[in-house]
Amino acid sequence: MKNRWGVVCSIIFIVCGFLMLSLEPLQRIEINNVEEKKLDEYFNSQSENPKRHEENDYIGMISIPKIDVKRGLVSPSSKYNKIDYNIEILKESVILEGEVKHIFLAAHSGNSSISFFRNLNKIHLNDEVWLDYKGQTYKYLVYEIKEVDKTGNVELELDHQNSLILVTCKRSEDKQIVVICKLE
Repeated sequence: MKNRWGVVCSIIFIVCGFLMLSLEPLQRIEINNVEEKKLDEYFNSQSENPKRHEENDYIGMISIPKIDVKRGLVSPSSKYNKIDYNIEILKESVILEGEVKHIFLAAHSGNSSISFFRNLNKIHLNDEVWLDYKGQTYKYLVYEIKEVDKTGNVELELDHQNSLILVTCKRSEDKQIVVICKLE
């Protein structure tokens, strides 16, 4: 009798473990499917009627082909413009009359479903980064890659007019990776 309970408990434990391990990949697949649909809606609303994009949460999209990132961006005033929901447009960004000057984006690294910059450490100089902002597409090239102490502030001297700065934490260290891209 005791052996039967041990076998039943073992089977239940194995099944529960399998379900827990398969839950994260299933969540990522669902998040990716929802993201693709929202990006399609964003681009369709831009091409059909530029004013219709207000119905969609996104004001833009970032694409980093080298590390397979393609993610919509919400308005800086949105409650979802937070690193715990999305790629965050930081308040230090400078966007004048709809034209992007300097834009700072931050996202988690790691292995959770919201770790959109999990592979940012695989970026190299001259890799392409694409930004679509309110229907205007910008192509950037990686210009500089830095590791800085994680202090909550990143001090940069930008020596060019238009830049895109990507920031994430470096795994297992008290450092941040800062990728500086300039408009091509």
